[in-house]
Amino acid sequence: MTRPSLVRCYSLFFTALIVMAIVCPAWSEEIPKSRKKRALPLAYVGAVVAQHVFRRLVARYGATAVAAAGVASVSKAISRSRDNDNHSCRGNSGWCRSACRSYEREYRGGNLGVCGSYKCCVPR
Repeated sequence: MTRPSLVRCYSLFFTALIVMAIVCPAWSEEIPKSRKKRALPLAYVGAVVAQHVFRRLVARYGATAVAAAGVASVSKAISRSRDNDNHSCRGNSGWCRSACRSYEREYRGGNLGVCGSYKCCVPR
């Protein structure tokens, strides 16, 4: 059983929505075209895209809008992930760190680009 105050609350809410739907479209057309901003499609918000797609988004929507939406290019995402210590190296037997811990030694073999400016630390 619903209470009358709850029904009254819902009816007021939906009445307000209907009034806003009637008033807002007429008001939004009065905004000059120079002030209207093109919105970035939702598919790109927070996404990592290819370099050519990133350049097209910046050309169409502007660098500020693309940066505010959190869009990143693949090359930036790869360099960002390589220059930190939250991934493994040397075939999952080592770990990227700024300084090796006491029970580890620095691996100086091949494929050192995985860790970026960090060291590949492997067990002793």
